[in-house]
Amino acid sequence: MKLRERMVEATGRVIRERGLAGTTTKEIAHAAGCAEGSIYNHFGGRHELLAAAAEGCLPNSGLVRQFPGRAGFGTVRGNLEEFANTALSIFSETVPLWAAVLSDPEVLAAHRRSTGGGRSGLEGAFEAVADYVAAEQKLGRVGRRADPSAAAEILVGACHSRAFLRSFETDPEASHDRFVDGLVGTLLVGLAPEAEE
Repeated sequence: MKLRERMVEATGRVIRERGLAGTTTKEIAHAAGCAEGSIYNHFGGRHELLAAAAEGCLPNSGLVRQFPGRAGFGTVRGNLEEFANTALSIFSETVPLWAAVLSDPEVLAAHRRSTGGGRSGLEGAFEAVADYVAAEQKLGRVGRRADPSAAAEILVGACHSRAFLRSFETDPEASHDRFVDGLVGTLLVGLAPEAEE
């Protein structure tokens, strides 16, 4: 792993362990195994590093890159459930990072600059689901009137929201399967080819 990647990974780890207030460049450098000054060779400062740590987790995951290619394989339900489970797992890990971004105006500004004003660096996840649904439409496994972009917003947005809410629960895994089953089952009602007839 390259030094820049180690710094980003270490930043996420330090935020999860110590919170935003305890996430100093000194702590990040220690966790990354580098000199504190090295951070400034790769980032404009702490704010840029914090923003980088919050971006790109799900969009860069293997599942997101490969998801549109799942069209026609397995079942639509199974594929969407796998995506939802993966998204929930990753989003649950990144809730503290996003809290850090939203709680500090300078970090939020750095994030907006790095994404060109994008909503959260999650565009790759939305696009992957929309492309998957569109591909399933062409194969006739999803109804022609379904809106792939809306389906992506529902699936990814609900998983992101659920991950945030789970951080408040004492037993966050208790209702995990029920949530995924209900979310995907409800989404499939609108995606089913039979809904057009």
